[in-house]
Amino acid sequence: MWTEEEINVKASVIDGDKKPNFNDLKQLQDTCSIYYAEAMIKPYASVSKGTIVVDGEPDEAWENATEIPLKIDLGTTVSCIMKLLWDEQKLHMYADVKDPVLNKVNSEPHQQDSVEIFIDENNNKSDSYEEDDKQYRVNYENYQTFNGTKCTKENIEFFAKVTADDSGLRLGTLSWYDTTGTGWTSKKLSLQ
Repeated sequence: MWTEEEINVKASVIDGDKKPNFNDLKQLQDTCSIYYAEAMIKPYASVSKGTIVVDGEPDEAWENATEIPLKIDLGTTVSCIMKLLWDEQKLHMYADVKDPVLNKVNSEPHQQDSVEIFIDENNNKSDSYEEDDKQYRVNYENYQTFNGTKCTKENIEFFAKVTADDSGLRLGTLSWYDTTGTGWTSKKLSLQ
């Protein structure tokens, strides 16, 4: 199970008789932890191998898949269970979203209730999109949009299904890794 943790660390460099401390201009780290640097340990995903049929039904293979913890809540009332599997041909994603109000009245796809996945194939973590970067989005009615040079409909299969279960603006996001709400700028898994 993955957890996201925050820790405080003391970071000093000793250079002869000089001892500069990271994030401590008053040189008080030895006497007080208030000037310790803050660090956040973010989770990594471990994806199991498995093949499924893309039809909106939870295949048996999903039972053994590890749940991706979407715990970074930036103002939403939505909850989600997300799982990933892979095989030699595809990366598979299953998202069971609980949203009390489904909304797609905004003409901008990123403002509609949707699931997004960001792929950075070369893991470069660049500040802007490179040729290998892809953004896939599908709203709850299967409307699909794509962003990226090689990001096309032919690369992905979606199936969204509404089950029992305002303003037209995005109210928040629920993410696995992104704490800023700007996952679209740095290719992270997110749910909107």
